[in-house]
Amino acid sequence: MALTHFVPNADLHYAFIDPPEADAGQFWFVVNGTRLGKSHRRLSAVLYAFDGKDLRSLWQILDSFDGRISFAGDQVKIDYMKEDEFVRAVTRRTTPPRHEAAYRVTASGLELEYDR
Repeated sequence: MALTHFVPNADLHYAFIDPPEADAGQFWFVVNGTRLGKSHRRLSAVLYAFDGKDLRSLWQILDSFDGRISFAGDQVKIDYMKEDEFVRAVTRRTTPPRHEAAYRVTASGLELEYDR
């Protein structure tokens, strides 16, 4: 039930992540989805941990402008734009820059490695 109300009007996708060895008895997964925004889609994602009884959220990102998420091993990458930069670029008729944030799986959830 909690997952279906994650983000209203979003298409939901699931990705499974191997938890760190300290949490090997848990089941970790990312629920992510996009919804239409003012001009571009908005990405939201939540990392959940389930231990057989309790479901808890370890990390989340909401409404990443034109966001795209990818998974590779113990790393999660989000490719996105900043809305204010997009508006300035469109006004100037230039191409807006894209940004990439990479997160590594840690015992406490996802930890930001870089955002460039």
